[in-house]
Amino acid sequence: MLIGVNKVLSGAIFLRESVRSYVMELVRFLRGRGIRVVITSGDSRETVEAIAKEVDVDEVYSELTPEDKVELGESAEERL
Repeated sequence: MLIGVNKVLSGAIFLRESVRSYVMELVRFLRGRGIRVVITSGDSRETVEAIAKEVDVDEVYSELTPEDKVELGESAEERL
């Protein structure tokens, strides 16, 4: 959220949703079974990395378009 006073940018407040309580449990469950957990998001790098750190995710891809996410998924399938 950008804050303006008299048509002059005066500040910014960064908001993000809180991580749902079950997400950390789910990540632990998946990792405990040897599954690598990856976040793909259109959100900013800083936001996604903060969430990834909070829930202990292995890999982060941020600032992606929907098309980028499809390409990433397809390239992941090719590596399997």
